Order: sequence, then structure tokens, then C-alpha cells
Amino acid sequence: MNPYQILFYLFLLATIGLVAAFLWYVRTTRTKIDNQEKSLRHLQEVQDRLSLVLGQELRKPILTFRGLSRKIDFLLDAEEYIVLSKLGGQLEAEAVKLTLLCENVLSWSQIHEGSAPYQLKPIAVKDILYTIESIYQPLASQKNILLQTKLDTAAHVSADFDSLMLILKNLMQEALQTVPEKETILLDVQSHANTILFQLKYPVSPSFCNISSLSVVEAKPTDLAPQKLHTLLSLNRAQLQRNQLEELTHIQVQFPRA
Repeated sequence: MNPYQILFYLFLLATIGLVAAFLWYVRTTRTKIDNQEKSLRHLQEVQDRLSLVLGQELRKPILTFRGLSRKIDFLLDAEEYIVLSKLGGQLEAEAVKLTLLCENVLSWSQIHEGSAPYQLKPIAVKDILYTIESIYQPLASQKNILLQTKLDTAAHVSADFDSLMLILKNLMQEALQTVPEKETILLDVQSHANTILFQLKYPVSPSFCNISSLSVVEAKPTDLAPQKLHTLLSLNRAQLQRNQLEELTHIQVQFPRA
């Protein structure tokens, strides 16, 4: 084989290498572009969803505050101070609702964007119940509903605090939406060998008796989508079970014990 043939074959190999590298670059670039397009579509869906949520769900509390402000002006002029004092509780309850809405929207957007951090750590069960009570007692009192919590343990649950609270808050919101006035919502927490069991029990208004076939959180756009709820449960190694017995709802959420 003469030197010219060697040079020819080397040139041919170099050309083949360059073509292969170019094709690999094109393929990699196309994959990156496809992934970016998917990300952009996903972000657009999140933006559209959030716009829908803000448009629909913020309207009610804003109108409520507007109506209450007019009532306050009228009652001040009429010197109806006893009635004014009762409006304080209603204002507090509406403020809590608005806060929960904002928290749900923020958490929902973080979950959809994949930016919500997850950190499994021991959490005192009593701290979880205290947080739930401080949030939902005003809402329950406004609707003349008794919110009871029962704790038979001082144990700790192994979970991510933010996602655990998001799960429980959505369940509590559903309960408050469906429980008739003058009824009781019971949140019972029991400790077992390797698990902590959260049990939510409450009667359901007859008009809501058919929701048992729905996801825990399909009712409103501020709630978690079913697949996201499943993701949160999986990340926390938790299990959820719902039982609907006529007009009684029994929901169980099981988390690992720390």
C-alpha cells in the first residue's frame, strides 16, 4: 500500500468521523429542542391553569371583603357595635380562606414545575394537629361545625412537612365543603408499630353523597390533581384509603412512623 492510499484512507476515516460527529450533534440538539418545547408547553399549561384559578377563586373572597366593608360602614353609621363584633369572626374566616387559597396555588405551581423540595424527616404528630386546628377552627366555627382532634400518641411521623400538610389541608377543605352545619369533623391519629394513621371521619350532606367515586381533590381547580396527590403520597411512602358508608365519609392516610 503506497503513501497516497494511506492518506486516502485516513482522509476517508476522518470524513466518516466528522459526519458521524455532525449527525450526533444534530440528534443531540434536536433532542434538547424537543425537551425545551415540552418544558415550554408544560409551563404554558401551568400558567393557563394558574390564571384560571386566580380568575375563578379569587373573585369570591374579594367580593366578600367588598361586601363586608360596606356592611361595616353601614353598621358604624348606625352604631350597631354588637353586630360589628360578629363580623370580626367572619373577616378572620375569610382571611384564612384567602391564605389557604394562596398557599394551595403556590404549592400547586411548585409541584407542577417540579421545584417543590422534598425532605423526609421526623415530624411530631402534635405539631401537625396544632397546625390543622389553628387553620381550620375559624372556618369550622363560621359554619357552625365542631372540629375535634384525637391523639393517642406522642410519636413522630416520617414525612416531608410541606407535602404532608398539603395532603391533609386538601382533605380538610373537602370535609368543610361537604359537611352539613352543626355536625362534627373528627381527625383521629393512631400510632401503630411501624405506621402513623390519620383518620378523618365526618357526615356528608345528601347533595354530596355521590362524590365517593371522585378523587379526593377533584372538586375545585385549587385542589391537587389526582396524579399529583398520588405523587405526594408516593414520595412520602404514604397510602390513602376512602370509605363511603351512606352519608358517612371515612378517610385513612397512613404514613411511616419515624
